[in-house]
Amino acid sequence: MIIQFLKQPCPPFRQKWRIILLVEFCVCFTLFGFLILNESPIYQQNHIVFFINYMFVTTVCSYWVLIFMPLALKEDEWAIWKYLLSALVDIILITSGNIFIEQICIQKYGPHFLLLMHKAHSFFYNLAITFTYNFTLGAVITTVVYFFIKSIELSFQLREKDAMNKQLFLQKMDKSDKIITLSGKTKEQLVLNPENILYIEASGNYVDIHFWEDEKVSRRMLRTTIQQMENVLKVYPTIIRCHRAFIVNISYIEKATSNHHGLLLVLKTIDKEVPVSRTYKKNIPSIPAN
Repeated sequence: MIIQFLKQPCPPFRQKWRIILLVEFCVCFTLFGFLILNESPIYQQNHIVFFINYMFVTTVCSYWVLIFMPLALKEDEWAIWKYLLSALVDIILITSGNIFIEQICIQKYGPHFLLLMHKAHSFFYNLAITFTYNFTLGAVITTVVYFFIKSIELSFQLREKDAMNKQLFLQKMDKSDKIITLSGKTKEQLVLNPENILYIEASGNYVDIHFWEDEKVSRRMLRTTIQQMENVLKVYPTIIRCHRAFIVNISYIEKATSNHHGLLLVLKTIDKEVPVSRTYKKNIPSIPAN
């Protein structure tokens, strides 16, 4: 049970500066409490120096852990046990730094400078008190930081989800903007993306529309004229009139060929040659001839 819990994913250290500020706030709040409780005149006179040293050690150690532990333990596979190990390393480093500072202060100002004591005690007693204080405070801060980074991760995921939904919405809007409805003199309609039109051929009182649908070529007859289709589709630069009876999508032209009737356009996707008349030849871009 415990092993499974430790192997659970843990949010990474996003916005490291906010985590450091939170740790410093907790330490600062605790030190302020000891400042009120410790009535030693020597401590009261030099508490600013002591306070700055403690905060400096906390900042340097926490920054080092936040930067190098994710690199050493692979942050992309971050788990609770890795977070707890990083917190333990941070606590040990901060404790060691604080003990070093305390020993300097004791040698300079005497044992009355200590945070938790007013009387002289042995070195090992002071060491045990310092370790107990730092590990207790470290455990509390570790718990607070864990829930803090979870809230940061939740906020990040919500922003990421909103951005993704917005992108999907824009994509849907973009696709919907490309959908048009072709209709004729009857109630029949054809809804499609104009980019999928291959060509349109006039056939008496109808037009025969050939287009891509579900990865295959489909066709639909509408009762209308080729001129009406041209008027509707003229806003799309790739769909042009090439003959009195034909409209073609130049995106699907593979090559140009010719016979005794004139120029013919060979389309890429179907076995069809679309004729080009002299009147509309100027509309056709330069195409490799066969």
